[in-house]
Amino acid sequence: MGLFDRLASTLAGNEDIADDLRAEIERAFADLATGDPDAAEARLVIASEDHKDVPTVFVALGEVRARAGRDEGAVDAFSRAVNLSAHMVDGWLGLGEALLRLGRIEPAREAFRKVLARTGELTRRARAHAGRGRIALAMGEPARAVRELREAAGLAPLDYATAHELGRGLQAMGDPEAASWLARAAHAPAPLPEWVLAAARAAPSPTIAKAILRGGLDAVGTDRRAARAALEAALALQLCRDGGEPEPVAEALALAEAAIERAPTDPVGYDAKACVVEAAGDPRGALEAAERALALGAPLDLSRWIGLALVAGDKAACLRFAAPHAAQDPLAAAAVAFAEGRAQPPDLIRLGTLPRVAGDEAARRFVASAASPGAVPTGNLYGLLTFARALATEIPALGSLVPLAARAVEAFDRPLLVAVMGEFNAGKSSFVNALCGEVVAEVGVTPTTATINVLRYGPRGGRVLFHDGRAQELEASALVAFLRGLDDAGAAVIRMVEIFLPVELLRRVEIVDTPGLNSLRPEHEAIARGFLTDADAIVWLFSVNQAAKATERDALRLAQAAGKRVLGVLNKADQASAEEIAEIETHVGQSLGDLVEVLRPFSAKRALGRRAGGAKSGDEARDKSGVDDESALGPDGGLAAIEAALEERFFSRARSLKRQTALGALGRFVGEAEALASAGQPRADSSNEDAVDNLVARQEALLGTLASLRVSTRARLEAGFRQAGAELAELFEPRRHRILGDRTAAPDEDRRFLLELLEDAVFEATALASQELEAAAQGGPALPIAELLERFRAYARGLFRGGVIDEILRLDAAAPLVRKDAGRLSRALMTVLPDPDAELFVPLGAAVKAAFAEALAAHEAALRTTELAALIHEARLVRPLRDLAAALRAVGDESDGAH
Repeated sequence: MGLFDRLASTLAGNEDIADDLRAEIERAFADLATGDPDAAEARLVIASEDHKDVPTVFVALGEVRARAGRDEGAVDAFSRAVNLSAHMVDGWLGLGEALLRLGRIEPAREAFRKVLARTGELTRRARAHAGRGRIALAMGEPARAVRELREAAGLAPLDYATAHELGRGLQAMGDPEAASWLARAAHAPAPLPEWVLAAARAAPSPTIAKAILRGGLDAVGTDRRAARAALEAALALQLCRDGGEPEPVAEALALAEAAIERAPTDPVGYDAKACVVEAAGDPRGALEAAERALALGAPLDLSRWIGLALVAGDKAACLRFAAPHAAQDPLAAAAVAFAEGRAQPPDLIRLGTLPRVAGDEAARRFVASAASPGAVPTGNLYGLLTFARALATEIPALGSLVPLAARAVEAFDRPLLVAVMGEFNAGKSSFVNALCGEVVAEVGVTPTTATINVLRYGPRGGRVLFHDGRAQELEASALVAFLRGLDDAGAAVIRMVEIFLPVELLRRVEIVDTPGLNSLRPEHEAIARGFLTDADAIVWLFSVNQAAKATERDALRLAQAAGKRVLGVLNKADQASAEEIAEIETHVGQSLGDLVEVLRPFSAKRALGRRAGGAKSGDEARDKSGVDDESALGPDGGLAAIEAALEERFFSRARSLKRQTALGALGRFVGEAEALASAGQPRADSSNEDAVDNLVARQEALLGTLASLRVSTRARLEAGFRQAGAELAELFEPRRHRILGDRTAAPDEDRRFLLELLEDAVFEATALASQELEAAAQGGPALPIAELLERFRAYARGLFRGGVIDEILRLDAAAPLVRKDAGRLSRALMTVLPDPDAELFVPLGAAVKAAFAEALAAHEAALRTTELAALIHEARLVRPLRDLAAALRAVGDESDGAH
């Protein structure tokens, strides 16, 4: 039957159509068939003006407009038709379909209801049910959609569009039956490309997917160029996913090239070519194809495009893809930072865990390499020192080593640093004053108020450095007053005091005057001990009264371990005779061995006095015991000998000593940094693999429980409905003997009674299922069990209250004398048994798979993140430290050779 005849047959009272109108409608549809919808519409507009009271012409006009994609006009025409004749079924049907395409859900639903109420013709009913199914899909109600679409498919088994929609509905529910319905649509005589593509994506195996796509290509032919190009590209991608073998890759590439040739302005061919070429091991070629696809308008997929650029090792392409979106998209921002060389570890983690990158070792290493601080400047000690400082500054894990690295760089730049050390009251400050020729260090201060003073060349003045990082500049006069006025609390907050003097000696050397190592202030003693390694050389002051104590030996061993040269000074030698000095020197040599290179007697008091006032008289040159000590110390208290020793052993070797200090500091830095790097090494949690195995096992067990419950729950429902039938028979039994018309039963009470029976049966059957499911799901990911069970119960209540109970009760009212035994009533109730498979267990199965897939993906993502973090840690810290250590050894070997 043609469209015109179908429309005419629906007219109320078989309304006759004038011959001229019939001919005009036929000509309009002929225009439509030849591809001229404008002419068809123009004819029917004129015809509708001449036949304003004929619904058929408006239905025809609506059909023409709908086929031309003019749904607003179609709604207007179909509305005119149904207003003229409420029984115009095709008008209601066209109206519902046009409204649905426009997204006007409620009026569309009402139009389809009108169709179902006005016709029993199968094709029209099928279209109405299909429309209702599409509404349910649009509303996110896949279960209702499946019911309606199954009905439509049963009424019109050759309606492939309905088969496709049914497949989509089942797919939304996670029902494996979806694949067969989508495949049925794909095997239509002239399938739409989207039907074929959807069926291929849902196919249970790659072999079936390829067969569907090849069948679609055969059905499409060569005339529908865009459709064929889409299918060729899809088949190329499917072959590419098979991977590995040359033949599939070669065929896939040929298909992609064919799609490009067939539709050169469509990005699908280039998109497919990018994947195929990448699978063939040519990421650079894949990148070129991808950029061409993007230029042709391929949908933006930053994850894919950026991932491909990273696989290709192309930072420039990464920047081109990401730069336009960096302000809005975190992934794009990370990619831009990576391309511009300023990416931080979180950026690299984001990029390195992209699906395309995560499975490619080379790509992950390329991403991680951005964390590298650059090449170590081999053969250049100063360069190594600055590299270490930058490394410590930029990497939080090495933050505690920043002071060490910074001091090493500073020490290399400054003059020779000599630390004057010894125990408290050994005369260190007096020695410093004598060496400088003036009083520059306070003498006789108590251990609790002593400060560490660093003497440096410059205009007179000073700078106080506090533990909290503050610095206070002081004039020369203020500095002296400041130091003399320090109390215990004031000294406690000071790290050191820098004293600047225009003393010629300080051009060549900086002198550290330290408190005694037996200082009562632990923070000062700790800083003083630090100079055992930080100083370039050490002058150790012994007191003639107690030289070579065990505590001194321990401290000097630390200096020796740090490679420091130590000049021993036996101070206060003016208080002992020459013989006593010789004995003390022998004792020191025997006690300390090579811990002290040379030992010189000295009188700081006499040396300072000579510098201040010239030579002393003979009487003044005698000590308290009356011994003339000029032969032992000389007229200058031994100062010339001390200066000669300093020149020979320290000052003339300043460059070598400073180099050794720098090498030592750098060695300590590398050792401590390597320990920190090892402690901070990202390590995969061994329990992660156990968790993955546990999740897989739990999923299998839970799906097994679901399969068992599908059977047992249906059995419980059927038993509950049989019991409801028996109880209903008991209710009806006393009424069977009553005379027709003499009934006292209350219909509302009967309805409520039966409704409670059925709802109780559903609740009891699902309550047992709920308990078993909750028990089986313990310890796994969260599942919407209660929500889905309640949704099923709500569906059952809606089913019961939608007319089923009233129909059963009508049987009783119409035939009170007919025996209503339990079997007959149970069989009647079974016809409305809610389907637990489609409405409960299919959604439950889909929820289980989705929840476990998400949990497994989270574990896999955590594993990938840890692996990438390890690569970043290696590039950012482990490898640079390894290279730094190697460069340090090379520089150290050169120093040893120079010596």
